[in-house]
Amino acid sequence: MDEPQTLRTLGSSSTLRVPAFDMPERAGAVDLAEELQRAGRELRGGRHEEQVPVLREFADGEVPLSLEYASYEDGLIEDARANIAAGDVELALAQLDEVLDLVPGHHEARYLRSYCLLSRGDELAALTELESLRADRPDPELGERLLELRATLRGRLTDRLVAHPDEEALADYLSLVPEEGRCWLQLALQRAQRGDLSGAAATAYAGAADADAEADRRELARLGYQLRLHLLRALAPRFVEPLHEGAYGTALGALRRLGRDWDGFEPIDDLTAYIVATRRFGPGRPELPPDRADVLYDLLAGNDLDLAGAHLNEGRPEQAVHLTRRSVRLVPTDPCSNFMLAVCLLTTDGDLDEAEAAARVARTDERLTSAGDLLGVVALRRLDRKAAAIRTFVGDLADCRPPRIQEALRRTRALHTEAERSLRTIGGPLRDQLTSLLDVLAENAVQLELALVVAELTRVVKAGRHRGMRAELDGLIRRCADLRAQTRKADTLLAISQIEGQARMMRERV
Repeated sequence: MDEPQTLRTLGSSSTLRVPAFDMPERAGAVDLAEELQRAGRELRGGRHEEQVPVLREFADGEVPLSLEYASYEDGLIEDARANIAAGDVELALAQLDEVLDLVPGHHEARYLRSYCLLSRGDELAALTELESLRADRPDPELGERLLELRATLRGRLTDRLVAHPDEEALADYLSLVPEEGRCWLQLALQRAQRGDLSGAAATAYAGAADADAEADRRELARLGYQLRLHLLRALAPRFVEPLHEGAYGTALGALRRLGRDWDGFEPIDDLTAYIVATRRFGPGRPELPPDRADVLYDLLAGNDLDLAGAHLNEGRPEQAVHLTRRSVRLVPTDPCSNFMLAVCLLTTDGDLDEAEAAARVARTDERLTSAGDLLGVVALRRLDRKAAAIRTFVGDLADCRPPRIQEALRRTRALHTEAERSLRTIGGPLRDQLTSLLDVLAENAVQLELALVVAELTRVVKAGRHRGMRAELDGLIRRCADLRAQTRKADTLLAISQIEGQARMMRERV
């Protein structure tokens, strides 16, 4: 996928807030720019462990002392050897060209000519000469020397082309040395960086087939896969949009029309199998290993999730809810789609049962460490909504009758008990929020108790002097003292003091 989508902080109808969440990367699909950079680092790291052979030197002792040769061209060959040993490469080249004029296919002359071209720095021409000679199958002794020289040429040219890449030169070189995986990788990177992703993918796969080093084959296969996956993701609307409409045949036709170049690409096979199964049984869990299922989910839902994340960041969560809902309908077992749906529902203060169900699916993916926090948010929201319902139920305390206040107090205490139970399972920042909610509920309970004291005091006053009045007032004074110990809120403490003062004043008059 693209850069992990940073989500906005979730809001709430109350003072509750939820931490921001990040989407993890899918297992099989990575950011293409990062993949190209990683492949470039691997390439520059030079994975070859074998030593590049040093160019063999011709010693004077290798030149025969006799001036009698079997043929004129043999004499020219030995003269060329002597000049190579003496460092006179240009003269040696002239002598070798004369030999090749006389005997165009002369193996030794062609080998020595390649050696001379390398000595004067014309490596590609030397390699071209050498490859032509290899095709003629020289005798074993010369063949061994030829391979040594070719290894030297390969080492020098590969290092140069990797350090200073040129697309045309790389292609020319690979036509001569198709097993050089590092140059295949460099050529694929060059093509990808100029935007030819299709050509880059084909290059990477060709290199994976020809490279002689296992590390290079592995690296090229990985790059080719990621390039093709990136291309397929861009084409995904062709087969995903029909699926949202239930047009399974249209979606399968869109996959077939991608062309033969896509035959055998594993994600295409997985998509086809999933669509066929969905048409028969409805959306469900794909019968795939986790990494392949991840790729399938990304192809079917990734574009919608990217857009939903953008909507969230831009403050348009309602549009995000629509996109994530339809993704979950298409791939109901995708943890990332469910995670995003839960986030969107909580952002819009949506259905908590739906959000909880989505968060539970998200929690099946251990990479989504925040999924448990989402479940905590759902629990908090439920408590918060119940608290809001109590506040609505109570209304203006001044107009409430004792039975209504007592019912509100019962609900508040029950909610406080439920919140305390939730505190045992919720951790992190959400625990702080739940603790704050507990404080609010405790304060509400004190205020409701105080409202009952006020109602009782009013009843006592209206009843006038009567037997037991002193005891009733003493009881109200004790209740005020108990309530004072349960709160730290200044205005509540002031109200308690005022009510207690009125009760004491009346008691003194009795």
